[in-house]
Amino acid sequence: MEILSPNLALRSNACELFRSFERYSGKEIIIDFSEIRTMTRSFAHEYYQRKNRSSRTIVERNLPENIRKMLLVVRSTSKRNALSEIDATPVVTL
Repeated sequence: MEILSPNLALRSNACELFRSFERYSGKEIIIDFSEIRTMTRSFAHEYYQRKNRSSRTIVERNLPENIRKMLLVVRSTSKRNALSEIDATPVVTL
């Protein structure tokens, strides 16, 4: 199901995405990012925060490299942790 545009820009869009998950009863939600072209830092930050507070398991699939890197940057600056939840790539905060 297509919920958002290929260009993820606003925090409110991340909020809308997580509100849409409320319609589903499953404990795991898989998000296919294959059609996503861009993601702003503000969207990524809100997405990361909502994912961490969610009672559901959120799984990302088909992450384009630029989207994967943006999520890694947000995660590393949010927690100051050297390992990613998305993969095992070390992240160095400069």
